[in-house]
Amino acid sequence: MYDVKDFLERALRQHRNMMKICEKQLRSLPEGNLSVYQKNGRNYYNKYDQGSTIYLGNENQHEVQELMKRKILFHTAERMKHNEQLMMDFLEAYQDPNPESVRESLGQAYQSEQIDLFSVHKRKSKLDWGDQPYRRSEKYPEQLTHKTMKGDMVRSKSEVIIANTYFIKNAQYRYEEITEIGSKYFAPDFKVLIPRINKIKMHEHFGRMDDPEYRRNAMWKIEYYITNGYRPYEDILFTFDDLDGNIDAQALDRLITNFMM
Repeated sequence: MYDVKDFLERALRQHRNMMKICEKQLRSLPEGNLSVYQKNGRNYYNKYDQGSTIYLGNENQHEVQELMKRKILFHTAERMKHNEQLMMDFLEAYQDPNPESVRESLGQAYQSEQIDLFSVHKRKSKLDWGDQPYRRSEKYPEQLTHKTMKGDMVRSKSEVIIANTYFIKNAQYRYEEITEIGSKYFAPDFKVLIPRINKIKMHEHFGRMDDPEYRRNAMWKIEYYITNGYRPYEDILFTFDDLDGNIDAQALDRLITNFMM
């Protein structure tokens, strides 16, 4: 189960950004509609605008291409407006199916934490490696503001999506476990147990690559892992937010599936 609401909110923001780009381009394109006829196997175009018909020539003419572009972008923007309304309607009506959220919405009689709410997700026993006590990073606890399906508090919505992706794949993970790497101690975002090969792999996610200082530190960190023998996509997975702070959940799912093989 993905965090559907979070994913759709991101999609809605991207949709609105694309609408702005379309609308800006439309303002710079000429008015009018095209008609086409064939002569000697070639297409020739007329423009219709405010009751007038103007011959433009073949498709290589600049105004023909501009009018084609306008029509396509106009209908693109119309579809985006339609989809925007659908997404807004869905978000307004959406009810979080996470069992923890359901429990919180019920009365005091249902607030016991003794029951295993996540048995519906086929979780293993609480003695699993991912649930055993471990030394977790204590840095910046005020930034741990997002809750995963497993119940961990993490630092970003992208990390929620990553954690939930591992969770629904029944992959045991630990978040920000203090780990010695080379001569230094790190707290990788995720350490994941791969049962098929009985191996623990790591997953680092970088979310603010538009920040020059953050980006320099991220590149140094990646180089440090590789220098100390961690092979990308074999021993460690590196993922990134885009410049708008979003992550493609479907692409992430494919990456994680391959990473766990």
